[in-house]
Amino acid sequence: MEKLKTLGQFAIAFGLVYLASAVLYFAIEAGKIRSQVPLILSGLESIDMSGEGHPLLTRIDRALVELPRMTSQIEAVRQQIPQVLEESAAIRALVPEVLSEVKDVREAMGPIVAESAALRAELPAIIKGAKGVSKNVGAGAAQGAMEGTVKGIVGAPFEVLKQGADLLTPGESKDKQKVSPQEE
Repeated sequence: MEKLKTLGQFAIAFGLVYLASAVLYFAIEAGKIRSQVPLILSGLESIDMSGEGHPLLTRIDRALVELPRMTSQIEAVRQQIPQVLEESAAIRALVPEVLSEVKDVREAMGPIVAESAALRAELPAIIKGAKGVSKNVGAGAAQGAMEGTVKGIVGAPFEVLKQGADLLTPGESKDKQKVSPQEE
């Protein structure tokens, strides 16, 4: 029992030493803090919050001015939420129908693609025939253009003479004007 008593006294002594060192450490740190207080106070005194140009006050003033506008915008958005939800539900209701139509289109694409492949196979023959037709049409068009040019060149003097005759004899040439060399 004597050992237990000595051990208890030793634990109490050790606890008191530990407590004393903690109090000492606290006192030292409190002294450091106390030495910094005047520096902190002088820093706080150098901040001028009373002036009108302070950036923090300017930001707060702008926020206070914008706050009613933002509140009204938020309220307007909040009022539109039910309408948006209704439209969303209507769109959601249409999705199955749209998917069905897409499926129908996808199924219809098979025959269209097959027909396109068949036309692609026939395309060289069609182009060859079109070239032959275009040569014949082109030759006929060129011949017609040449004939029109020759008639125009040859018929122009007759037309000038006829117009001159109209100037000289206005009544007689009207009957003759119905039949011209170009119309024959």
